[in-house]
Amino acid sequence: MACGQVRKHAGNGRCARCWQRDPLRPIRQAERLAQHRDAAPEWLAAFAVFVTDRHNVERACQQLCALGRLLEGNPGIGNQALLESARRPGRSMGTLARSLEDFLAPQGLAFPLDQEARLAAGPSRPPDRRHP
Repeated sequence: MACGQVRKHAGNGRCARCWQRDPLRPIRQAERLAQHRDAAPEWLAAFAVFVTDRHNVERACQQLCALGRLLEGNPGIGNQALLESARRPGRSMGTLARSLEDFLAPQGLAFPLDQEARLAAGPSRPPDRRHP
């Protein structure tokens, strides 16, 4: 009990507020993710530390949850394909894709995405066929 509240969270013996702010929560989430996946990436634990250092606990857990869904839907996916599938359509590539790129690219585990080139190219809309 970190805050002195009597109400406890069933999983960790803490109140819900303290459990939600626990800095080890994303690390434990990555461990569970790796235990339940046959082909979890070897860098998963290091990525959990990386996103925990860059974001608050809740955002880090959201990214790990989204990563888990991508891994579940694509067993055996490679790092580059995982990075590409994490990218969201539109102007923003998304927090998960940015974090994965910032983690994987410097280590040589994947090539960076071409987000700046996509933005420079402008919106990709089909041509207007109303006027000849």
